Amino acid sequence: MENIRNDPFPPKNRPAAMPVCGNKLREEELAHIARLCDYAIITNAFVHERSEPETVVDLILLDLPSILDGHAPTLSAVAAYVARHHSHILVWTNMENLEEAYALLPQEKCHYLVDADDMDAIPYMVGNMIAGKRGRHRKGLKFSDNGSENHFGTLHRISDELAHFARL
Repeated sequence: MENIRNDPFPPKNRPAAMPVCGNKLREEELAHIARLCDYAIITNAFVHERSEPETVVDLILLDLPSILDGHAPTLSAVAAYVARHHSHILVWTNMENLEEAYALLPQEKCHYLVDADDMDAIPYMVGNMIAGKRGRHRKGLKFSDNGSENHFGTLHRISDELAHFARL
């Protein structure tokens, strides 16, 4: 698998994704998925450099179980970053950690993949990419801006309902 590298000048019509994981192999796996969906990859500054990335990241790919194994302060840094830059988070988690994820991360900016295969993320990532390009083309918006056309309202509603049932 190829090493993660920063894309120093991501193309204007290409959003940036940053895998945030507790181990390098998992980080490379998530970066590979993002590349398949045509995202520019930004190195995980939260874990490796203990700072924020220099490039604004549109989508954070967060592997929660690996972060909870020794990198828990990273979650508060990610949540603060998302609040400042209006980024979104795609969270891989298991049922054991779902409640903790809901407590630590801003739900309105998260989409949760619970006990899911990595390939289950592709429809969300591609859909997010298409909506971002459409918004940028029509209104000059950043990738992560939410306009009146929220193409993922149904997807988020279903995700929230599933998480609610999981908590019961």
